Amino acid sequence: MSGGEGWGLPEFTSVCLGKHSVIMNAHAYKDWANETNSTMTQCSGKIEAYDGMFFHKDAPFNQGNIFDFNEDSFIASCETAIQKVEKSRINDGGLKTKDLFSKEMLLDNIVKYATS
Repeated sequence: MSGGEGWGLPEFTSVCLGKHSVIMNAHAYKDWANETNSTMTQCSGKIEAYDGMFFHKDAPFNQGNIFDFNEDSFIASCETAIQKVEKSRINDGGLKTKDLFSKEMLLDNIVKYATS
């Protein structure tokens, strides 16, 4: 339930290997996670990112917010994911996700954007 921006490579890899997941429906997770391959939890808003170490108010960089979530909603999503595991230990939707992010797709996108 990371509220920070990021692809979530460990989560993505696990889903592509057929593991079930609970994912926050926010930031870069939305590029690959969906109701077919994951149990999605909606964010409940944003909180300021200022931690006094990396994020300082009014600094020239590292400004922004972190997505937040409701604990009860997260627990409900975990319970849903447990039911999915009990029904089938393999996440078939997750296994199909890896086909959407193949080496061929990567190469096609490199060529497409390099020549445009």
